[in-house]
Amino acid sequence: MFPTHSFHKFFGLLVAAFFSCMLSRAQVPGQWTFMKGSDTLDFIGNYGVRGLPDTTNMPPSAYEAVEWTDAYGNFWLYGGEFSQKIGSDLWKFSPNSNTWTWINGHNKLEQKPVYGTRTVPDTNNTPGERAVCYSWADKTGSLWLYGGLGYYDTGTATFGYSDLWKYYIAANVWTWLKGDTSFATTYHYGTKYVEDTANKPPANIEIGVCWTDKTNNLWLLDNKGCMWRYKIATNNWTWMSGDTTTFTPPAVYGTKGLPDSANTPGHSVLDYTVG
Repeated sequence: MFPTHSFHKFFGLLVAAFFSCMLSRAQVPGQWTFMKGSDTLDFIGNYGVRGLPDTTNMPPSAYEAVEWTDAYGNFWLYGGEFSQKIGSDLWKFSPNSNTWTWINGHNKLEQKPVYGTRTVPDTNNTPGERAVCYSWADKTGSLWLYGGLGYYDTGTATFGYSDLWKYYIAANVWTWLKGDTSFATTYHYGTKYVEDTANKPPANIEIGVCWTDKTNNLWLLDNKGCMWRYKIATNNWTWMSGDTTTFTPPAVYGTKGLPDSANTPGHSVLDYTVG
């Protein structure tokens, strides 16, 4: 079993080539340990049998796969980019057994989303190929993703989705909750602090700043530096803060250590999430 305060990292990027390594920090204080995977660039993966853990199973190399940690300390990965194509495979890694399991999705790249009926879980549903998504693990045993990148409809990486998905671990099933069924060009902020079924964050890629709060609401910071809250109980978004009039607003710092309604991180990409 891994130490309680160890950190883990899967995948890496070096000169446009991809690794499929699992690293752990704090097995020995201040040192990294190579735990699992291949040290070969552009590894194609070993899927094994869907749903069955095996010590030889390994995800393929990938860049910006979607990632979660569940309530039991297992690590989850979905999709990611490989050789200018994107995957739709869902994997679980058990730190206790140091073993990967291919859980859901396709073992081939460039798979189109299957939305089914909004809010209705179905074993055929899938977000399809995805990378650089927002992702959350809620407090009831489900994994969530919003938006992200896909190549399928355009053949390029210049557009993103604005759809919200839930994966219920116990049932091994995806549900499409909100958003468009194609690459998104529209969004709706509505009125600040007012929940509305029409509200929708912009499509985002290469952002990924998101949190789950103590009351099981999902939060994200969009590419304008605006904060959004998604309330699971009502299936609605609310624009909570930020400037919607400028696409790249500057940060407003205010006074260090003092909260202020005018403060904002502003426009940013590739941010860190803490907590």
